[in-house]
Amino acid sequence: MFDILHEMENVIDYVAEVSSNEMGTDEVLIYIVPDNYDEETNRKIRANLQARLRVSPHIKYITEEK
Repeated sequence: MFDILHEMENVIDYVAEVSSNEMGTDEVLIYIVPDNYDEETNRKIRANLQARLRVSPHIKYITEEK
């Protein structure tokens, strides 16, 4: 997952959080700082992660603090 995110040109930074839910299965939440957030960027990131990981992690987009 980390290699995939490093390769994406529209991802500036990210943090991955893994936890267990009530059913005991793992959940992945990725906080992403995109270079420019729009629906096309969102679609590309989600499609790339789903195709290469074969799962759909939860994604939250955040802004870079300056």
